[in-house]
Amino acid sequence: MNAYAQKAYNAYQKTEVMTITPGELVAKLLVAAESAISKGMDAMEQGKIATKGEQFSRAIAILGELQASLDFDQGGEIAENLNAIYDFCIREILTGNLKNDPARIEAALSTLSPVTDAWMTLKNSSIQDKGQPEMAPKAKTGGDANRLQAAL
Repeated sequence: MNAYAQKAYNAYQKTEVMTITPGELVAKLLVAAESAISKGMDAMEQGKIATKGEQFSRAIAILGELQASLDFDQGGEIAENLNAIYDFCIREILTGNLKNDPARIEAALSTLSPVTDAWMTLKNSSIQDKGQPEMAPKAKTGGDANRLQAAL
């Protein structure tokens, strides 16, 4: 991709991150995290150490951003449960990467998949179209668009 095309693509991604609903953003980030985990597992099987580390680091960064955006005051038990899931997945990915243990990575992926499916269902449901409140966590800091764009 030439420099102009890359610049245009980056601008498009930044605009997309700024204009989608919080639920759509969470769903998109979870899909990206699962993709990175799967690519990391493939790299592990192929002995591609650098790629494995890059992909697992990407997944951990995405999950960390999602974890940091949880609003425990409004989210209550749901936010606490998501925090525990994200924490478990991060620990399993870290341990699986360090020990080259695909079972740990698979545990993280199988734990994360139902969460991703739930967010995808919520994103695609008509609940958001009927003016119901979003159940997505809200970012606590400004200027997250660049970090979120990089995660995608």
